[in-house]
Parts: sequence; C-alpha cells; structure tokens
Amino acid sequence: MKNAHLSRTVPILLFLLPASGSFAQGKPDAGWPNYGNDRGGTRYSPAAQIDRSNVGQLKVAWTFRTGALPHDEELDKKAAFEATAILVDSKLFLSTPYDHVIALNAETGAKLWEFDPKLELPYGASEVTSRGVSAWRDSHAKAGAPCALRVFIGTLDARLIALDGATGKPWGNRPHDGRKTA
Repeated sequence: MKNAHLSRTVPILLFLLPASGSFAQGKPDAGWPNYGNDRGGTRYSPAAQIDRSNVGQLKVAWTFRTGALPHDEELDKKAAFEATAILVDSKLFLSTPYDHVIALNAETGAKLWEFDPKLELPYGASEVTSRGVSAWRDSHAKAGAPCALRVFIGTLDARLIALDGATGKPWGNRPHDGRKTA
C-alpha cells in the first residue's frame, strides 16, 4: 500500500525563502552529504536560515520530475520513492526506484547528468526501491581531478557503483597511484 501515492513520475521539490532568505545566502560549506546528513545519521543540520518564524513563508523554487515511471508494469506496482537527496558542492544527487542516479543544480533544478546502471532484476523481485546515494571526497585529489568527488549507489541487483560526482561516469577499472580509496 506504500505505493498508492506514487505518481507516474516522482517529483522533487526544493523550497526556498523569499528573496530576503535566498539559497545563495546559505553557508558555503552547508550540505547534506549522506542519507542522515552526517556519518552518525543524526539528521541534524546546523543551518539556521529556516526557523519557526519564517517556515510559513517558504515557496516552491523549482520542481524536477525524474521520469522514473513507467518502466515495467509489474515492477512499477512495487516501486517506491524512499530516497533522500543529498547536497554536495551545490549539487543535489538522488536516485530513482530503479537506481538511476541524477545530479541537479541545487539552485535552478537543472539536470546536470543521469546515470543508468542497467539493472538486471530477477523475475518476481519483491521490491523496487532505492534508499538513495552517498558521497565521498578524496581529500588528496587535486581540484578538478576525475572522481575527486564520488557518488555511491547500492543497486537492486546487488552491485556497489561509484560515480564521478562531476560527470556521472562510473569509477573503477582505472589505473591509480596505489593509495587505498573508498
């Protein structure tokens, strides 16, 4: 029954304050890099931009439709959007029920890239749900280096995929400098 409210496409909404409290005025290091924000999954944000006095003034800034459905009539009945978008480097990263990973410009909602893992779902899959993505930054990488920011997704067909946060291209099977990486 959790799918009863899932529409044919999953909308992503971003709410912002009117001009006096716009997105651009947030802390430059503000983000939400993991499902629960921090490594402990506390779901706490130190951001103070929205509070009880101004929450009623929030307005829709933009809407994005993933186009995740329709995919497969039988599997779509089991599909559920249960992912939390993450915010890193002014980009929102999210996953669809079929594990497509999408990067959006957080300010405008424009799609930057989309990755399709080309799932191989077994017949009779019990659920079609992605819990989202997570991000990791290589603190030793030079600015602009490939995969300096990696976005990870665990797929429905039991794979762990790392993507370049800038391009959406899969990371792996590449020569490296011998350092251990995530």
